[in-house]
Amino acid sequence: MKNFAKMTIFLFVVLSLNMVAQQQSQQIIKPTLTAGELVFAVNLLNTVELKGGEVEAFIQVKDALKPYLEKISKEKLQTGSNIELSLQIGTAQNILTFMERAKIAGADAERYKKIVDSFVAAAKSASGQK
Repeated sequence: MKNFAKMTIFLFVVLSLNMVAQQQSQQIIKPTLTAGELVFAVNLLNTVELKGGEVEAFIQVKDALKPYLEKISKEKLQTGSNIELSLQIGTAQNILTFMERAKIAGADAERYKKIVDSFVAAAKSASGQK
């Protein structure tokens, strides 16, 4: 039942992002995460097993997130400090797709959901939806 709920949320996010991507392929979304959430997302991405054909997309995701991780480190941001990401819609979709495949401890479910919700809200905002 939990997997069904996760898949439903995931499919909603993917469909939302796909609709936005079809409107403008180079559209930028700007999700806001805390520094702690971003580090969690990157650590989660590091646990994903990849297939050979996914390596390029994964490297693109890691490269897109790298400047924000460097900002956290350089500015010594606290875990609660907000960071606005600026990502192409395709990169954002790949982030969510790879995160969906990672295994999450129950204790991290709320943090994971906040990240997904932030991406969804940013996609809606970029497309003019409320």
